[in-house]
Amino acid sequence: METEEILLDYIHRWFMIYRPELDLRKNEAERIFKEIQQELNLDEVDKQFTQEIDGKVYSIEGAREAKYSIIREYLDEVYFSPTNQVCMEVAEEREFYHTTEYMKDLGFLYYEEMEMFIEVVKKSEWFKEYEDTKELLTNEEFRNKIRQLFRDRKWNNFLPVREEEPFDPTIISAYPPRKD
Repeated sequence: METEEILLDYIHRWFMIYRPELDLRKNEAERIFKEIQQELNLDEVDKQFTQEIDGKVYSIEGAREAKYSIIREYLDEVYFSPTNQVCMEVAEEREFYHTTEYMKDLGFLYYEEMEMFIEVVKKSEWFKEYEDTKELLTNEEFRNKIRQLFRDRKWNNFLPVREEEPFDPTIISAYPPRKD
C-alpha cells in the first residue's frame, strides 16, 4: 500500500474515533490530507528521511512514522473536540468499561452509539453553559454530567444478559455436602 493511502486511512480512522459525529468520508479525508500537505509541506519530511549514496537515493526508516505524528498533531490542534474526548474517557471508566469493550468488539455499534451520544450531549440544554475548550478535560462537574447522561441513557443496557444454565438436580456434585 502506498504511503499516501496509508495516511488517508489514518486520517479517516482518526475522525471515526475522535470525531464520529462528523461522519467523515474518504473523499473528505483526501481533502484534509491535501490541506495538511499544503500547510505543513509533508514532502520535506521525505527529504529528511532520504540519503544519497553513490548517486542513488535511499529511503531511511521513519518517514511514515514522522508523517503520522505530524498529521496527528495537526488533527489534534485543528479538529480535536474536548467534549468528545471526555465522553470517550468516561466510557472507558470502570462503571461503563465492560459495555464499551463489548461494543468495540462488535465494531460499528460502538462508533454509532458514541456518535449519537456525543450529539445528545452537544444538543442538551446544560451543555450550552460550557465552551468546547480544553478546560473541559479537567472540569469534574462536566465529567459528572457526562457520567449521569451515560446512566440516564442506560449505556450499560447494551451488554447482553448472560443466560445461566438451569439448575439440574440430577448432576451429582464433585463435593458432596459434609455430614458433620
